[in-house]
Amino acid sequence: ADKQGVMRPNEQIETHLDYYEKLMIQNQLGPFPTSFVPTAFLHSFGKTSGHDISMAGMLKKRNVDYINTPFEDMFGSEKASHGIFGFDEGVITVDRGRDVLSWKSIGKIPNGELNGPTCGLHWPNLLHPNPEQNSEIVNGWVNFLKPYNDKPETLLATDSLSFRNQLIHHVCTKLQINETYIDIHFKEVDKLPNDPDRNEIIIKVVSKQNLIFDADLIKISNSKMLQQEDIKLYTLVLDRIPGNVKARIKYKISGYHKM
Repeated sequence: ADKQGVMRPNEQIETHLDYYEKLMIQNQLGPFPTSFVPTAFLHSFGKTSGHDISMAGMLKKRNVDYINTPFEDMFGSEKASHGIFGFDEGVITVDRGRDVLSWKSIGKIPNGELNGPTCGLHWPNLLHPNPEQNSEIVNGWVNFLKPYNDKPETLLATDSLSFRNQLIHHVCTKLQINETYIDIHFKEVDKLPNDPDRNEIIIKVVSKQNLIFDADLIKISNSKMLQQEDIKLYTLVLDRIPGNVKARIKYKISGYHKM
């Protein structure tokens, strides 16, 4: 979009995309990306004046299925159905939040707090003026991000698709916590545009006790426990069973047999 939030002419956009793809092919950079970050974060959610298709719709024709941009700069952000994300002609658009470093910052170790569901950064943010010290900056990012995986309220996704699916579950999947079980309801998730890869969900459970978990109408594909001072943080990776709109995770104290 331009600075007034109006999308540029369709023909101009198509030409830019064509030449972008040609450059990737010429430089053997792989296939056309399936994700998109708007240049200078100038983007409009939905159709704009004089257009019968949105930018997301044009990108969808080239198999782009994910847009990442800060909503505070996005025109039409109020149209996003779920606050921090929405579907624009079937393409999920996620609020990037504010980057912790400027796009032109180089040689800096990140600090502060993330303020959105993703951690945005640009290539200069990974570099040092002395190339031999690039690893110091990369390690700085690792040390900055790693603690987010050890918090009850956050986790690090293994890839972009896993992130999007977990974000959807975080916002739309409903949990009811009881004394010995957790009920999980997928009704709101199933109302969203269909995605066959949205069957994985990760939940975290905090307890002072050693717990044993079991599942009804869902599979526990992986679990781990992290001891943090006097509490234990359990991370459960769950796989939905197709057709089930709800599930239950049962838990009990290790050595206690009543379920």
